[in-house]
Amino acid sequence: MVEEFALERTIRDEVFIKEQSVPYELEFENEELSTHFLVWASGRAVGCGRFRWVGPDIKLERIAVLRAERGNGYGKLIVKGLLEAVKGKGASCIYLNSQTSVKGFYEKCGFKPVGEEFLEAGIWHIRMMMDRGGKEG
Repeated sequence: MVEEFALERTIRDEVFIKEQSVPYELEFENEELSTHFLVWASGRAVGCGRFRWVGPDIKLERIAVLRAERGNGYGKLIVKGLLEAVKGKGASCIYLNSQTSVKGFYEKCGFKPVGEEFLEAGIWHIRMMMDRGGKEG
């Protein structure tokens, strides 16, 4: 468990802190409140994600795939795994804050944008909610 968490932190450090300049203190907040996932390929961790309760809702967060592994379907696999894990937990809604540059990816996963774009950690985002008429896992 500790080793897996270290692998997840390595992926997030590479993707969010080094590639996107997200401040360390923002990237690694709410760790103990979250349920974490890793995706493995060829014996190594290539992607990660997590979910946590925010009031009556479940928020998917920190979904990341190593640059060299992007385009292989791992992001979709992470989202599918997270949605499967939260299915039947009784959340009012399932949502995430998508970077606007990858909004289309989350739309393909069944999320719909709501509200206006906003700046978070210096990056433009938009809140997206799971379309209850769409797929949830």
